Amino acid sequence: ILNRLGRDSQGRGTMIVDRLSSQVILASLASAATIFFDPAAVKHSCVNETTGTKLPPGVPVHLPDVDTTYDEQTVLLKPIAPDTTIPGASIGATSMCVFHRWTLPLADKANRSGFYYPLGRSNPTVPGEVYHDAEDENGTAVPAFSTGNLGDWNRPAGRAGRDGGLEYVCGEAGNNGTNFDVGEYLCEVTLPTTSTPNHADPTETDLVDAPYFLTYYERNLTVRNEISRFLQKNTFGPTAAELDELEVAYAALVADYDFGDSVGDTTGDTTGDSVGDSVAGKSTKATP
Repeated sequence: ILNRLGRDSQGRGTMIVDRLSSQVILASLASAATIFFDPAAVKHSCVNETTGTKLPPGVPVHLPDVDTTYDEQTVLLKPIAPDTTIPGASIGATSMCVFHRWTLPLADKANRSGFYYPLGRSNPTVPGEVYHDAEDENGTAVPAFSTGNLGDWNRPAGRAGRDGGLEYVCGEAGNNGTNFDVGEYLCEVTLPTTSTPNHADPTETDLVDAPYFLTYYERNLTVRNEISRFLQKNTFGPTAAELDELEVAYAALVADYDFGDSVGDTTGDTTGDSVGDSVAGKSTKATP
């Protein structure tokens, strides 16, 4: 699509994209079920596709093949799937993958100068952002960019998302690439160059070699921690004895309570024991 095969100085085939960016091309394919990604784009993920191994939580991983010093670069990011699990986690555990760059060169980072600038995040419980809603011939609203699926990469809130000009395009690949296969579900983003014109002499360019990182996060509170947080918000604070007592009560409640009846009751099923017993005034369910 709008691509033509060219030759470099050594005679090797290269894919030259006309000055239209891949984002503009994808906009014209809004109603298509597949996306034609940049075949030469690098791909990164917080979760290993083969083994399912996740990056160490809370440890930024440098991406040396992402470099916008001299020009913009297209990057493919794998979303965290909604069914991604955290081994041994409690109910309500969440995970997130964050894409960011350091504001100064890597050498300055080692000297503790600069900070992480967020560029995007993928959360398996948060749907992707939908850009530029449009309408088809029947007047039905259709997204022109992201699918809005759970786990899709999103721009960060605040200035980074508002002023950065980034847009994540997510969908199934309609083509094969160096680092991906047709049918693979990915999100694409084009990063602008980090170099800027010199303030004193606009004809000169200040080269900024800003490194990029991926960081994986997990939030997995234990039942005891959840109880403690609740009491801290609603009382003068918990004591160890109160936490012990409520933790035991919670375990007894979970062991005795029939969650199947509860679900049935909320969907209009009045045949469950929970409702029948309550109406008769003889509930057998444990009380926390």
